[in-house]
Amino acid sequence: MMLFDSGVHGTVNCIVETSDGVSHHVGTFVAKDGYGAWIAALHVNPQSVRTAEVVSPSGTVIATATLG
Repeated sequence: MMLFDSGVHGTVNCIVETSDGVSHHVGTFVAKDGYGAWIAALHVNPQSVRTAEVVSPSGTVIATATLG
C-alpha cells in the first residue's frame, strides 16, 4: 500500500474486501506529510480481493483501489 501526496498525517488502516463481501483488516501504517508506504502478507486468497482501502482511525476512507 502506498500513499502519495495525500495530505494525510498519522496512523491509517489498510482494509481489503473480498468477493464474498467480507472486509479484512490487513494492518496499520503511519503516513507523514501525506506520504506513506507499507507491505504486509495477505491472509486471504489474492484472487478474491476486490477492493483495497486506506482508512483513518475515525473510519474515513482516504484512498481506495478496485481490483479484479
